[in-house]
Amino acid sequence: MRLKSLLSVAALSAFVLLGLNIATRAAVHVEWDCLEQSADGDCLTVPTLKTLYIFGFIDDETAVSIAMIDGLVPSSEKFPDVILNSQGGYTDAAMWIGRILRRRSATVVGQDFFFPERMPECYSACSLIAAGAVERRLVHVGLHQGGRKKRIKGLTYERIPSVPADRLAWVQYLGEMGMPYRVVEIIDATPNSEMTNFYLDLDDKFEEQDIVQLGFRTQKPSKNELDFLRKIKADETDHIDSLKKLASKGDFSAAHKVAQSYFYGTNGVEDDISEALNWYEKAGNLGSLASYHMLGVMHANGYKGLPVNRELAIKYYRLAALKGFGSSQNNLGWSYYKGEGIEKNIYEAIYWLSRAVEQGDPFSYGSLGTVMFETEQFIKDDAEIYKWLKMAVDGLPEGTAKEGDKKIFEKLVARMTPEQIADGEKRIATWKPLKPGAKMVDKDDY
Repeated sequence: MRLKSLLSVAALSAFVLLGLNIATRAAVHVEWDCLEQSADGDCLTVPTLKTLYIFGFIDDETAVSIAMIDGLVPSSEKFPDVILNSQGGYTDAAMWIGRILRRRSATVVGQDFFFPERMPECYSACSLIAAGAVERRLVHVGLHQGGRKKRIKGLTYERIPSVPADRLAWVQYLGEMGMPYRVVEIIDATPNSEMTNFYLDLDDKFEEQDIVQLGFRTQKPSKNELDFLRKIKADETDHIDSLKKLASKGDFSAAHKVAQSYFYGTNGVEDDISEALNWYEKAGNLGSLASYHMLGVMHANGYKGLPVNRELAIKYYRLAALKGFGSSQNNLGWSYYKGEGIEKNIYEAIYWLSRAVEQGDPFSYGSLGTVMFETEQFIKDDAEIYKWLKMAVDGLPEGTAKEGDKKIFEKLVARMTPEQIADGEKRIATWKPLKPGAKMVDKDDY
């Protein structure tokens, strides 16, 4: 058996500025099976595709990759099993993939391919992919309403329900796939900010379990699978205890992971916002700047029932910004610019946004470009504004932040001369951040 790496779509690990996740962008991993190596090398030139692994955030690139694979696998051959482990993504992309799987009579399996010792998860849009398969062997599914992020102003968003046409599309899709209407009822009853989770119980009667009756598990687990899942469950409990012990010795990374476990309900613990806040605070105090940043975003956006408290958010942004955390510097600068949670101060805004762009943060490129475009505190230099906005548009994936930057960029370009645009392009070519940062993912519709 030979293993080949990512097909068409590269994995991109990044902080989600507003979504609070450490996310992996859409990726499809393929595993080839070469049982016998013939003398003429046929096995190398025409290998058999054994499995597909869909993980991370599901978007159009994921769907395109699966469509490409669909075209490569002859209709006379069995479509490879699809391993799922995803936090969700775009519903349209998920339904596109699901329809391909249904046409190919495919099987989906819940598993963390790269870290098999972890319990696999299938949240939100991932469930729509699973619904398309003919045979489903998930051990977890998480359901909630679809939603969108609507920009209020700057980097301030509110989460809004899907429009009726969105709901109609996935309701019709689930009916097309023969899923019980109870799935629709559960989705409708679960707000987008929450999640209703169902797990394969390793001891209860198979036929009576919700995940079975909902259609996301169609085959009884074998003894080997049961033993394997029991080991994972036991290891996860040990894992969270081990992390807490490390945290008690001053390991801020371990404390941050404990906080994430309570926030997302992973590693053998239930989601608990109070415990998450407690552990993020501990992790931040130990030195985790990402934890302080996440506390800031949680309070700024009122996640999981928290009251919106922008003043408290500013406190945490500042703690991380003062120690050089680019995302917090961006958020703090933008808060000064908009006067949200703190008195409006254009000079403080420029200072903090400038610190963020030095780290190569694409969000801060857009923030600084917007400030320069909208205010009178700068000598108007359209080529410089062009530089920041163009790098933001090029550096951000599709999403609300990119859409907002595009609109301003289009207004800017409309008033520029060809010579100014050429000057802006030269400045982009010579720009180098002091500390290159990771690209970020803007989840806006899942």
